[in-house]
Amino acid sequence: MGRATRADVARLAGVSLATVSHVMNGHAERLGFAPATAERVRAAAAEVGYVPRASARTLRYQRSRVVAVVVPDRSHALRLPVVNEILIGAMDRARSLGYFVLPVPVDQDPGQALVHALGDVDLAGAVCRPEDLDDATRRILLKAEVPVAWVRTGELAVPAPGGVSLGVDEQVGVRAVLAATDLEGTRRPVHLTGPGPLWSRGRAFLERLAGARVVRADGWLIEDGLAAMTALLGKGAPDLLFGANDQLAAGAVLAARQHGVRVPEDLQVIGFGDATQSVSQALGLSTVTWPVAELGALAVQAVIDGGRKGLCRTLGTSPRVRTTTRPRGRSPRG
Repeated sequence: MGRATRADVARLAGVSLATVSHVMNGHAERLGFAPATAERVRAAAAEVGYVPRASARTLRYQRSRVVAVVVPDRSHALRLPVVNEILIGAMDRARSLGYFVLPVPVDQDPGQALVHALGDVDLAGAVCRPEDLDDATRRILLKAEVPVAWVRTGELAVPAPGGVSLGVDEQVGVRAVLAATDLEGTRRPVHLTGPGPLWSRGRAFLERLAGARVVRADGWLIEDGLAAMTALLGKGAPDLLFGANDQLAAGAVLAARQHGVRVPEDLQVIGFGDATQSVSQALGLSTVTWPVAELGALAVQAVIDGGRKGLCRTLGTSPRVRTTTRPRGRSPRG
């Protein structure tokens, strides 16, 4: 009879392979497994004669050089610059320090995704956006005693007890780009956003443009902006549109061009993001520069440094004026 395997233990105990790994490698308590489950796994291991390979245990307890970066596991997530830019910044900084980044996709069951990651790799730290995790998953991270950097891409940093908190002041950049834009004669301002809560950037726009409408697209991609703007054109076109990201704003510009609406003479369009590989540059989109790659780099640096407990830092945003808006003081229409 061959050597007993994890699969033999999992089958007898009625648990997953990952659960066997966590229990046999001593992670059951810190990951919150029920004592009865852990005991059942150990009993099954004893019955089939399963012994973890010593070489695997030795590798596991060496100093880790892996940082997990939690990303939303949605079909379009990696098409969103915010996710790509965080990963780019994180990977570049990790590489320069001799570390590696492990993307951990989470969606329906973020807790299970992190439990798998924590069991498979002894992590040096984790980088997470609070909106991607639920309370139960946050407790798993705390119990695992993994240094965590919380990255708030849409809000100011708030103190995170025992951890690192990084955020972005979106409003300063929005106010600056509006201050550089000719708003005289604006009658029909629109804020085009996607599903979910209204971000800080949108609130800054609404504070400056009293009476602006909020229009929600079905998603956050260019095609969503194109569809939303096409619908708007049939109901009375806006003369100023602020997209909650560059993709929505770019879709609005493309829809306007398809329907003969002049940008910026008839319609001014502002985006948000200005990512490294963003379509905003190709379209000449006026936008707000969002330092999410820098956030990713700072977050990785912080967890590698041991968590730098108590660090709370907010980065600023800045305007990037191009050709889809009229400079302040210029005649509205030529």
